[in-house]
Amino acid sequence: MYIVDRAKDMIIRGGENIYPKEIESVVYQLPGVAEAAVVGRPDPKFGEVPVLFVALSEGTPLEPDEILAHAAQKLAKYKLPVEITTLPSLPKNAVGKLDKPTLRTQVSFHAAIAELGRVLAPGGLGIIQVPWRPGRETEEDPDAPEEERERRLATARV
Repeated sequence: MYIVDRAKDMIIRGGENIYPKEIESVVYQLPGVAEAAVVGRPDPKFGEVPVLFVALSEGTPLEPDEILAHAAQKLAKYKLPVEITTLPSLPKNAVGKLDKPTLRTQVSFHAAIAELGRVLAPGGLGIIQVPWRPGRETEEDPDAPEEERERRLATARV
């Protein structure tokens, strides 16, 4: 057994170990890829699935389908990212390294919303969109009308 990445970054998909570094190195082979990061997204069937975030060099006309096709030639099917998101640049921490915890939080939040939509609308009858404002998850909204704040407090006590 060879460990090629940090153990905490490892994605376990249906009992199979996936190291994000392996997927990232394949994506970096494509010309025009400036940055790439793979994180795990919670999945009700497999436990976790890989999600790819890519920042392209300026003027690069690379489509997610092309990235996926390239990865499919080099990787096993279970290692392929289920979602590819192209961003202008990937988030960095204070030291300048890729900030994977931020990406994980974003992916987990969107997965939770999707799961909520699946539970509330069996059969895929609708999608629930919830506005997300970082830092506002636990504090009371001061812009809300007084009746709304009272309703929230009453609901929270129940």
